[in-house]
Amino acid sequence: MSKLTISLSTWLLMFSLAYGQRSPIKITYELRSYGGHKSYQVLKLLNGVSHFALRKEDEEITDNSGITYFHPYAEKDVYIDNKEKRVVMVKMYERKYPVISSWPLQSFNWNITQETREILGYKVQKAVESAYYEQNDEIPDATVTAWFAPDLPYSGGPNGYYGLPGLILELSYSHKQDHYVAYSINTNEAFGPIKIPDEGYRVSKDQMVFPVKYPVNRKALKEWYRKNY
Repeated sequence: MSKLTISLSTWLLMFSLAYGQRSPIKITYELRSYGGHKSYQVLKLLNGVSHFALRKEDEEITDNSGITYFHPYAEKDVYIDNKEKRVVMVKMYERKYPVISSWPLQSFNWNITQETREILGYKVQKAVESAYYEQNDEIPDATVTAWFAPDLPYSGGPNGYYGLPGLILELSYSHKQDHYVAYSINTNEAFGPIKIPDEGYRVSKDQMVFPVKYPVNRKALKEWYRKNY
């Protein structure tokens, strides 16, 4: 099977005009995780900016084998700003303290295959890339598989992945069970400009993406919170 490797910069150039003129689009993904857990996460795109909101509540799930899994609360917002060529990520540390980080758009090098199928009536094509946000010393070869729709010319997707010539409608990993599949696509819902936040305790990109390996200074964070809230 032949493959095509593309760089983010090439496709950002191709999409810059079309993407900026597009009407608002809202995608709801069904997130399937371990233990049969399901939740629904939302991606919005408008005028060159995307916002993916991850929201999961504490929940215990018992699968068919009788094993009980605990799903901890998670809250994360990922903003992709194609105009300013940056990523902004916001998380709630210990469910209470807002932390924020930003960095330049990454140069993902997707391997696009010729494999196709359909999702919600759209023809989608398979692409594979290193699982950047989950990459660490323990799983150095982790990959992410995306199925993107060329007929939806938006360079975006769930959980901070982007850079393909079409909207990502499905995303899965080689090393964990999280699996995003588009549940609905809405092009009729009107919403205002996507505002990228700039408030929160500033942390480095490594602290945001790899919090176990590069932990946040909890004492400094709490002192910042006390002064600002």
